[in-house]
Amino acid sequence: MEKRERTNVTQACDACRRRKMRCERTSQAGLEAMCKACRSSGFYCTFDLPANRRGPRPKTHIHVNGLRTPSGGSQMQNERADSTSTESSASSTIPSIDAVCPPEIFNQIIQDYLDSMYPILPFFHIPTFKKNLADGLHSRDSSFFCFIISLCAAVSGMQPKRFLHYRNMSPAFESSYPTLLDFIKRVHLVVQKTREPDMHENMTMTSWALAYTLFMSHACIGQSSSCRIYKAEATAIVLDMACHRLGAYADINPIETQVRKKAFWITVASHICLRITGESLDTLNDRTIFDQADTENLHVLPFDDEYITAEHVTIPPPGELQVAFAFCKATEMIRTMAAIWKDPTQPKVTTSTQHSHQFSDTIGSCSCGKLIETAPPLLIFQDRLRKVRACILNLPKQLGAMNRPPSSLGLRDMQIEIMRVNLHIQHMWMQHVLIDRLELASMMMTESEGGLGPKKIWEMRDDVYLQLLAILDGVTEDSLAPNGHALVLMIRQVAASLLDFPPNGDEVQMEISRQAQTFLKHFTVALSRLDSNYIHGQVIDMNILKQQHMAPMTYEGVDGPAT
Repeated sequence: MEKRERTNVTQACDACRRRKMRCERTSQAGLEAMCKACRSSGFYCTFDLPANRRGPRPKTHIHVNGLRTPSGGSQMQNERADSTSTESSASSTIPSIDAVCPPEIFNQIIQDYLDSMYPILPFFHIPTFKKNLADGLHSRDSSFFCFIISLCAAVSGMQPKRFLHYRNMSPAFESSYPTLLDFIKRVHLVVQKTREPDMHENMTMTSWALAYTLFMSHACIGQSSSCRIYKAEATAIVLDMACHRLGAYADINPIETQVRKKAFWITVASHICLRITGESLDTLNDRTIFDQADTENLHVLPFDDEYITAEHVTIPPPGELQVAFAFCKATEMIRTMAAIWKDPTQPKVTTSTQHSHQFSDTIGSCSCGKLIETAPPLLIFQDRLRKVRACILNLPKQLGAMNRPPSSLGLRDMQIEIMRVNLHIQHMWMQHVLIDRLELASMMMTESEGGLGPKKIWEMRDDVYLQLLAILDGVTEDSLAPNGHALVLMIRQVAASLLDFPPNGDEVQMEISRQAQTFLKHFTVALSRLDSNYIHGQVIDMNILKQQHMAPMTYEGVDGPAT
C-alpha cells in the first residue's frame, strides 16, 4: 500500500474549521493552496477567520485588593481593552474632553446650558462650577469629568436643533456623530469606562447631577430602561444624602445647602411628573419615597448664585428680579401635586368620628404618615386645584402670564422669559390634569351627592383652554427650546383632550362639542408654529407619550383635519 503524503498543517482553512474536520494539504505540484476537502469541492482555501488562542491558560495571582490578574503582562491587558468583557477596573488616567468632542464644541455646549437651561435645571453653584472648570478639575476628578460630559449629552438631547449647530461647527464632530443617538451612546460609553468602582461609596452632589443628566439623556433617545435605572440612582442619592431632612443642613455652608435643596426639588418634580398621569388615584403613595420631607422648611433661597458664597448670603438690591425666584415658584406648584405637604391650615385626617366631616390630603397624625384614612378623591382634587391656582398669584410683571417682552432681549431678560413660559404652561397643565381627575371622581357620584356635572367640568376646562391659548400667543419657539419637548407635549396633551367631546348627545353636549372644535383649531395653529422639532421627527424626551390623551395631531391649517 502506497504511503499517503501529507504536510504538517499549523492552521486549518476556514471551510474545514466550520465543518470541524481535519484539514489535509498534500505536496502535489500546483495544489499547495488547496486542501483535500476544498479540492474535492472545487474551492480555494481561505484563512480569514481569527485564530484561537493556543496553549495553556495564563496563570493568575492574587493582589492585595483581591483582584485576579494574569501574570503574563501587557499583552493580556491589551486583549482585555479590546474585548467586550463586562469586567471593569479603575482607570489609571481620566480621558480628555477630546474623547467626546472638540474643546470649542464643549465650551459652546456648556455656555448654552448656562445661558438657557440652568434657570430650569440648576445642577450646581455657577461661580464654583466655573472655578472648578478653569482649574482643570475634570482632569483630576473622574466624577466631575463624567458629569460635564453627561451634561453635554443632556443639553444636546434636550435641544436637538442646537446639536445640529454643534455638528456644523466641526467636520470631525459631524463625521463622528451622524445622529444624536450616536453622541449620547458615546458619552455613556466613556462614562462607564471612567467611573470609579466605588463611586456609590463616596456620593456627592456631583454624583447626583451625573445620575440625573444620564437619566435625562437616555430619556431623550427613548431608552426607557436605562432612564428608569438612572432616575432611581438619582433618587437614591438624594435620599442617602438626606436632602429631604432639615437635620442634614445643620453643618453645611450656604452653597451646599442651596444646591442640595435644588436637587431635592428637581428630583421630586421628575417623580411627580412621571407619576401624576398614571392610572392610580392614590397619590398618597408619594410618601413611600419622601415620607420624612418637611417641604415647608425646604424652600430654596430666591437669590441668584452670585449672592451666595460659602461664608454668607448677600441680600440682592431691592427691585432686582432674581431668576431663581421663578424656580422657587415652580417648587411651590410641585409641592401642591405631591402628598408630602404638611398643611397647617387643614386638620389632620384621623379615624375618629368627630373629624369625619373634615379632610386633608396631607401627612396624617401617625408617625410614619402612611396609615391614615384618606379623604374622598373628589375633595382631594378640588383642594389640590385650589392650591395650584393660588400658587402664582401676585407675580412680578416680568413673570406675568400676559407679559409681552420686547423682540430683542438681553441674557438676563431672556432667562426670565424662559422661566415665565415654563411656569405658566406647567401651571395650566397641572390644572388640566387635576380637572381630568375631578371628572373621573365625579363619574362615581351623582350631582346630588356632590359630583360635578358635565357643564361644570366644561366651565373649568374652558377657563384653562382660554388662558393657555392667551399665554401661547406671546410665546416663541426660542423660549420653549430649553425645556426640550416637555412643554410642547404638555400643550399637546391639553389640546388632545378636546378630542373627547364628539358631536352627539343632548343640547348641552352639542354646544360643548362646538366650542371644543373651535378651541382645537386654535391649538392646531399654535402648535404648528411652536413644535417644529416634533413635526420634523426629532426624538422626544421623557416618556410623556405614555400619558393619557396623546393622540397624534396633524397641522394642515386652521380648517384642516386634526386627527
